[in-house]
Parts: sequence; C-alpha cells; structure tokens
Amino acid sequence: KGEGKCYVRYLYSFWFSFIPTLLASYYNIRRCFVSVRGMLHKSALTVKPFKKQVFLAFARGFGLYSKCVLLASGEREITEINQALGKVQIKLAPNIPMLPSAVSDPVRKGKCRKDETSFLFLGRISPEKNPIAVLHALKSADVSCNVTFCGSASEGVYFETFKKEMSELPETVRVQYIKDLPHNQITSVFDRNDVLLLPSLGENFGHAIFESFVHAVPVIIGNNTPWTGIQDSFAGLETNPADTEAIAAAVKRFSSMSDTEYSQWSSGAHNKALDYFESNNFEELYTKLFS
Repeated sequence: KGEGKCYVRYLYSFWFSFIPTLLASYYNIRRCFVSVRGMLHKSALTVKPFKKQVFLAFARGFGLYSKCVLLASGEREITEINQALGKVQIKLAPNIPMLPSAVSDPVRKGKCRKDETSFLFLGRISPEKNPIAVLHALKSADVSCNVTFCGSASEGVYFETFKKEMSELPETVRVQYIKDLPHNQITSVFDRNDVLLLPSLGENFGHAIFESFVHAVPVIIGNNTPWTGIQDSFAGLETNPADTEAIAAAVKRFSSMSDTEYSQWSSGAHNKALDYFESNNFEELYTKLFS
C-alpha cells in the first residue's frame, strides 16, 4: 500500500482503466500513470459522445484522476486534458514511434511507376479517418492513379457506404482494399506506394503519418494534426479534411510531379522523421519520468 507503480493505457474501458484507476487510488499507489494518447481529442470525442461525456463528468465530479499522473504526447494534448478533466497532474511523454534507421537508404529517385502515382490510405475505415471524403476527392480529381486502402472496419452503415462509393470510382482509378495488414508487411506496402493519403478529421500523433515519413513517402493529411508546416519542408500537404476539392487538388499536384520533384518531397518526408528524433531525447525523458 502506497508503494509500486501503475500504468493505465486507456480511459474508457471499465475493466482495464476505470477499475485499475480506482484500485490505485484506494491503495494509495503514488505512481499511477494514465496514458491519454488522443482519447480526448475532439475528433475522438465525436465517437459515442454521450457515453464519453458521462464518463468525463463522473471523472471530474469524483476526482477519479486526482492522484494520478496523466501522460500527454504534446502541448496540444495538455490543453485537451485540462479542458476535459479540469485540474489534474500532467506530464509530457512524446510518442516513441518507429526508428528512421529501420529503413535503409529510403529516399526515392522517383515514383514507383512512371505513368501514374500510387496512393495509400492507412487507417481504420471509420468517420474520424475520413475515407469516404478520399473517395469523393478521387472521383473529382480526374487523374489516372492506383489507390490502396488498408485498415480494419466494423460492419455497419458507414462501411457499406464506403464499399458502394469505392465501386463507383472511375476506371482510371485502380483501387484495392486490404482489411488486415500485419505490421511486418507495412514496409512492403509503403514501398509499393508514393503518397500517404490520410486527410483524417484529427490526429493526436498520427503513427501512420510518421511511418510514412520514415519510409520517405510524402503525405496528404488533414490540418488538425501535430504535423504542421510540412509543406515548407517538402514533407507533404495539409488540407481541410471537410473540403474534398482541396484534397483532390493535392492528389492532382502529386500526380503531376516529375520524378525529380517527387524525389525532393521524398527526401523532405524522411528528414521530417529524422528531425523528430533529433529534437527529443527519449531515453533521458522517460528515465526521468518513471524513475
């Protein structure tokens, strides 16, 4: 009692978050860490909003996290935690994603195919990831391209709409859908594609985005992520995820790039991953946090 540490990775699970947090408080465990990891982002709160708002009201009212340390992955998440839970103890704990050195000599001299661009959507087939807007943009872009959607989906109205929209793409857009992709095959999928097309409604960190940078694949993403200003460093393009014409314009831009220009953006994407690791001393930060 009063000794040891507790690490909770989720907010909304009854058995794996709520109960462990209550027990940590009851036994006065002084080092109880709760990893938020985007669960209080406004896009995440739009999914099952009533259930989440009831839980957050309970957490605020009864001081559920008053004896815990909440871990935020960035400055924006610190603000989100304060807005949702009030006055709680917060520590900064940036994400530790895939090492850039995991891919040797990744920068590309040109696109995978000379005659067309290959786009990759890597994320859940769900409203917050915005795949249907991607399909609408592809319909209006009027380009010849290949598109691969990789991501799990719950059977339901949204997924049925997604499949219907996908079947209505023009013949110039060759599309495939991969439901389950083992993590050890991610590198091979990036190697077959030129651009990550993921204009989601919001990302707390965006592991798919970072892995795209690691593989020297530039991105088209929404403008509500931590990865801002990427156009200035030739790492990708930010768009309004609600504006399908803006997404289509980004698709057209990459589709019209020469190999020389594309190589500059490929290098910019990989440099973005290197810059992230160089600006964070993860070993020192996490040793201090958990010691």
